[in-house]
Parts: sequence; structure tokens; C-alpha cells
Amino acid sequence: MGLSTSLFTGLSGLNSNARSIEVTGNNIANANTVGFKSSRVSFETQLSQTIGAGRAPSAELGGTNPSQVGLGSRTASITRDFSTGSIQPTGVNTDAAIEGNGFFIVKNGGEQFYTRAGNFSIDSNFNLVTSAGALVQGFGVDDEFKVAEGQLTNI
Repeated sequence: MGLSTSLFTGLSGLNSNARSIEVTGNNIANANTVGFKSSRVSFETQLSQTIGAGRAPSAELGGTNPSQVGLGSRTASITRDFSTGSIQPTGVNTDAAIEGNGFFIVKNGGEQFYTRAGNFSIDSNFNLVTSAGALVQGFGVDDEFKVAEGQLTNI
């Protein structure tokens, strides 16, 4: 292996560690953010070089695996952790939480968005809204308390 290969391997390792610190820093910075879900980063070998061939087993000896050396790393994925965290009462009747998978549907400026943050309040028209004023949506309920699926309405 040459000097340039060694430098590339070291540089890719530094870049991978920088990405790991970025993800960890984001997790720490948002630890108390309502509805925040942490992320984790996974790495993989960017390139590898075979430095020794493998051999098939024989009657006298077992086989050997090929020898490889990694020539750098890269980010394979950054995944969001959607496992259920601890749900804590806030004492505010309009706050809500989702246990497990799912999102709240909100409408802002005619567009639909999804959020895990459930810190809602009531606006002057008695609609449930987010802290940014987006309307929380859901399926309506009729007089017999049956859910009217199909068309989302403001709550």
C-alpha cells in the first residue's frame, strides 16, 4: 500500500468520525425538543483490497478465508429511532402523544405536514393547532360516535 492509499484511508476515517459527531451533537441539541426522535449512524467499508487468496479445504487441511484490508470507510446510513420513548404527563389538556409508529397530520397554508410533536393549543376559532398555528387534522365523528373515514377535517 502506498502513501496516498494510507492518507485516503485516514482521511475517510476522519470524515466518518466527523459525521458520527454531527449526528450525536444533533441528538444532544434536540434532547428536550417535543416529539424529537434521535438518529444513529452506521458505517461501511468504502473500498477493500484482497491481500491473501483463500484456499479450498483438502483432505489434510481445512480451507482458509481470503485476507482483506479495508481502504476507507463511509456513512452507510443515518436512521431515525422510532422506538417508543417515555410518555410524560404535561398537565395541559390539549397536549397529546403517539405511542408507537405514527404521526399527527397538520395543515398549514393548504399543505399537509406530519409531526410527532403533540404540544397543541386551541385557537380563537376553537381549532386544535400546533405552536406554529398549523391546524391539526383527523377523521370526523358523527352523532353516534362513529369515525367518518375518508376525508380529513380540522379538529
